[in-house]
Amino acid sequence: MIIVLSGMKSWLEESLVRRGEDVSIIVPNSLVGEWKEKELTDNLWGVSHWSDYQALADLAGRLDQAQVTNVVTVDEPAVRAAAFVRSLLGVQGQTLHDAVAFTDKAVMKARLASAGLPVVPHRVVRALEEVPRAAAELGWPVVVKPRDGFGTVNTHMLTDEAEFEKLVESGAFSREQSLPPSMTASTAVRTLEGSSEGFLVEAAVREVVAEYHCELLVDGGRERYCVPARYETPCIESVDGSTGSVMLVDGDQRATVAELTRAAAVALNLTSGFAHCEVLENSQGRFFIGEIGSRPGGAQVPHLLRLQYGIDVAEVAADLAQSRTVDLSPIDRERPVAWCSVPMPSGTITAMSSPADIVALPGVVDVKCFVSPGDRTRAFRSSVSSAAHVFCEGDTDQAAQRRAAEVARAWRFTCA
Repeated sequence: MIIVLSGMKSWLEESLVRRGEDVSIIVPNSLVGEWKEKELTDNLWGVSHWSDYQALADLAGRLDQAQVTNVVTVDEPAVRAAAFVRSLLGVQGQTLHDAVAFTDKAVMKARLASAGLPVVPHRVVRALEEVPRAAAELGWPVVVKPRDGFGTVNTHMLTDEAEFEKLVESGAFSREQSLPPSMTASTAVRTLEGSSEGFLVEAAVREVVAEYHCELLVDGGRERYCVPARYETPCIESVDGSTGSVMLVDGDQRATVAELTRAAAVALNLTSGFAHCEVLENSQGRFFIGEIGSRPGGAQVPHLLRLQYGIDVAEVAADLAQSRTVDLSPIDRERPVAWCSVPMPSGTITAMSSPADIVALPGVVDVKCFVSPGDRTRAFRSSVSSAAHVFCEGDTDQAAQRRAAEVARAWRFTCA
């Protein structure tokens, strides 16, 4: 039996079930009904929160330890919980010690810095009133973020103390947000003001010219792929929550980002599994590791890997979960492929562009759409909440990225 901790997406357990694997699934209580409708297993369990360790321990006690072969997740919010359940059942895999390092940005940056890797200075603060002092020590501008955040949720760039005070007065640090059910079980979505373990204030990288991400797979200590990409816009600079990236098929930046990703994975003791690393480059040509997670890249990164290299992340994850040798036969597409998201509108959609019309545009390789006329939607600034995605190719990575951005802007919505 393989235990899957899930909630952001269900493709791993779906792949395992297609293979005839016996699975038990743990999801947030808010998603139990939705996962029941998938009819993947009779062994479906709910927890109120991924940090409810007593509930996780109770569930582990109800499972037949002798029958459990693996405990896995591909969701950032559940990485620590999976390691905890793994430790209770005596299953091999990432330890809780290493899971914390991959998910707590303060611990992560300390370990990376100890390994001599380039990270920006930061402070852990316990209250909002401590932010100006920390920022003065680090130097404005600064970024404030949850210690275990993801998808830019509750992340803010502050240029000076006046902007900080303005956001405090507006309630930006204390206002509850309307969140998708898949995100409500994570501590990362709590307001910064309500964070009991504190949050990060870190120096902003000045004059950022590019932000990259790199997808790494290690299988039993052997690297199977390490493929860098460049975001359309640095994540913190996306004002409407839109995002996207392009696979880098050549160039000096490609090699530098790949080497930093490998070094970060070693520093955090990744011996088997996925890593998703984010790297910033400034105008002086210096590179800084922003963060690294022990999971596949989120949003549409898996689909981008499939289009560019023929890598099926869901099947790779299932291979790892079953302790099989990962089967990879990548197709190295010569023309770079770029992806760009279409931000979620707010209101009731009365009219919208047709996906069929969008996919017929020049340079478009594929589209995905998650809304339709009649849907009531609400915009939410995050890289994990979009109305649609477009995938385009070009002769160069810049050309592919420009085309994807143009097509995304061409997608129209009318809302009442």
